[in-house]
Amino acid sequence: MCVLLGGVAAGTAYLLTREDSPPVGFDTVAAPDAFESGSVTEEASPESAGASLSPVERGFPTDSKATMRVEIENLLRGFHLALVDGEFQYAWSLLSSRKRRNERVETGYSGWRDAQASLSPYLEPDGVYAQIEDLEDDGIARVRVTGMGWNDPGSPCSEWSGLTWVRYEGGVWHYDPGYSTTAERRSRWQSRSGELLGVGC
Repeated sequence: MCVLLGGVAAGTAYLLTREDSPPVGFDTVAAPDAFESGSVTEEASPESAGASLSPVERGFPTDSKATMRVEIENLLRGFHLALVDGEFQYAWSLLSSRKRRNERVETGYSGWRDAQASLSPYLEPDGVYAQIEDLEDDGIARVRVTGMGWNDPGSPCSEWSGLTWVRYEGGVWHYDPGYSTTAERRSRWQSRSGELLGVGC
């Protein structure tokens, strides 16, 4: 029940909170760093994942796949709505702990915030639809996103769509985007980056 409430909160709770008052069901910006010490930071390849392991043993919740899909969709809607509304601190808190760690190393929070701010005028997240393509391993789900509008007049795209990733950690789904997030993912997806969310727009 708490997990479901956490997923639903991603789509709506930020509207009811201030940056200094984190939303119910989500970690604060600092809290998820607890997962960074001792957490598994590389995705296991599908070949190495034990075929006999249950989804729970692979890091996923006990929810049905249909419930997971709704929770993930609410997370992605909440993240992109936060960008549109300039709630960058809240959006940052919805990233996985390792994604925040990577961003701190690569550009720092301010660099990440500036990159996200460049998307804010053009995103229309209300109609977002998320379909789970695969439950990979270590709580990572690969998701196909459609239905999110993109209204940049200079872009060939009218929809911000494509593949992305989310990760289940600490009892809550977090956004884990990008092929560069892990070495394993880079090796499989860098050459296919055109399939990823928003690439080419």
